Formats: sequence, structure tokens, C-alpha cells
Amino acid sequence: MHIIFWVTLVLSFILSCIALYKNNFLFSWCYKRTIVWWSVLTMIGIALLYVSWNQYALWKVSAPGLLPPHLSITYFISYVGFRVWAPYLISLGFSCICWVCMKFLNKKYEGKFFYEEELHMAPLALFLVGYPAFLFYIILFFCIFIFGSIVQTLRKGMEGRMSMRFFWIPLALCVILLVNLYLQNFAWWSLLKI
Repeated sequence: MHIIFWVTLVLSFILSCIALYKNNFLFSWCYKRTIVWWSVLTMIGIALLYVSWNQYALWKVSAPGLLPPHLSITYFISYVGFRVWAPYLISLGFSCICWVCMKFLNKKYEGKFFYEEELHMAPLALFLVGYPAFLFYIILFFCIFIFGSIVQTLRKGMEGRMSMRFFWIPLALCVILLVNLYLQNFAWWSLLKI
């Protein structure tokens, strides 16, 4: 799965650079367009297809009894579906739920909680980290938000508002690195996987 790690790492790095870039026009334009979503979905989809193809090629050489004509192709499809595709399909579903909830909250409270770009950045970040990493991402997000809110309140009083606009994607980049370089080595992390 190293190719998926590198693809998500590069994508989140590029999107972080755009998020941290000082030109507000570029920032707003990139995140308000569906082209960012389609580009990310396409790149992740290509990486997942590549990993699936490599799994098939590996089994063809090392374990041909797991492929047709010895077993049905549905065994291979279910194996790849659960091991390769499911983490990103779950995170895609969760990111869609997050997008709907954020839009609802923004509409109900007249844009009080999120900037327009955040409605696209947060679900994108949740999708990029995948499952089960998005669970860790949510915990880390709330810790940073609470700490930032406390700092903003101390600096500006009750009028201070903490915006996560510049943290959604860079935090995803940090979580991708942390999970793939450190957390996946623990036994409890493998319990969270499908």
C-alpha cells in the first residue's frame, strides 16, 4: 500500500501549499471548484487500481490457487474490496456526511461556523487520510481547535474566533505521516483496520 501512502502524501502536500499560500484568490478558487475533488478522487482511484492489479499479479505468481479457475473471481474482488478499497470508500462516505452536516450548520446559523472554502476542505481532508486514520484525525482536530480557541479567547477576548481554515489539509498531511510512519506499527492500530 506504499503507493497509496505516497499519492495521498503528495496530494495533501500540494493542497496544503495552496491552503497556506497568501493569495486569497488562488485559495478560494481552488477549493470552491469541484475540479479539486475530481482530481483527488481520480488520483486515489488510479492508485487503488494499481494496488489491486499488483495484488492480482502477485497472486498469479505466488498463489494461483486463489484465482480463477481454481476459485471464483469474487474471492479476489472481495479480498481487494475489503483490504484496498474499503478504507477509502468508508472515508468517502464519512466525508460526504461531514459535508452535508457542515452545509446544514452554515445555512442554519448563517455562515457563523465555517468559511465557504472550509466546506470543501474538511471533507477532502477526511477522505485523504482514509479509514481508520480519520478517527485519529477527528480527535487531533478537536484538540487543536480547543487549544486554538483558548488562545484566541485569551488574546482577543470573547470576540475572538478560531478558524480552522488553514489547518484542515495540513493536519491531514500530519496525520498521514504519523499513521504511516508511526501508528501502524502498533498492534492496536491493526485492530481498527478492516
